[in-house]
Amino acid sequence: MFGLSVAWVPCKRMRRVLPAGTLALFRRKRVYVRGDIVLVQHPELGRIVRRVFAVGRRGRYSLEVLGPGQVRGLGMIEPDSMRGAMLFRLL
Repeated sequence: MFGLSVAWVPCKRMRRVLPAGTLALFRRKRVYVRGDIVLVQHPELGRIVRRVFAVGRRGRYSLEVLGPGQVRGLGMIEPDSMRGAMLFRLL
């Protein structure tokens, strides 16, 4: 619906930016920029919320690793895996 998605951030991986248990609204964009908090459909990890660290070649994205103990090396994320950038926190 209008490119909007709601996601719950259940863990502490994003705690520097979003507290655990945050409910957020995301909207699709054509281009994401460094610093955007994004909802991603990761091929191995499923739906995750992370921050864009860098934009690479062919519009692929590198996601920032924010929390201790987080799996490192998520690799470059394809543009079609991006589900939206955070508009605002609902809770």
